[in-house]
Amino acid sequence: MGGGYTNVIAIPVDDPDTKAIAGALFKPQGAGPFPAVIYLGFCAGFDEQVERAVQKTLVERLPAKGFATLIVDPYTPRGQANGVCDEADTSDSDAHRYELRGAEDAYAALNALAKLPGIDPKRVFLLGYGHAGNSAILATDSHAAASHP
Repeated sequence: MGGGYTNVIAIPVDDPDTKAIAGALFKPQGAGPFPAVIYLGFCAGFDEQVERAVQKTLVERLPAKGFATLIVDPYTPRGQANGVCDEADTSDSDAHRYELRGAEDAYAALNALAKLPGIDPKRVFLLGYGHAGNSAILATDSHAAASHP
């Protein structure tokens, strides 16, 4: 996982080339169960300056407000440490393919979180910016939601 995180969990995915992506999990003090936020980052990968600033803010603020926070890295485990912005910018179909993959990754992250002690699987929120914002919208579309438990 990018970003130098040590509190990493595996997130199994339905991807022929990758068995799992990764997520850094931050929990509030106490036993829970906690509501959680799944964060899908920008398309630029984890080493981009703005992305690191957003992650830092989320990790500082959300657990302090009682939310577990899962920062998902779909890129490094797939050999795309620099993200997919360049590929996604080449055509609308490439961008949409990555947005759909991000939506599936969001469900994979939800499934991984739901199995963890101290997480309330009925109170999980999804947050994404830019490319990942489109993934979040696709994941919460009624058709996508109907095809997932």
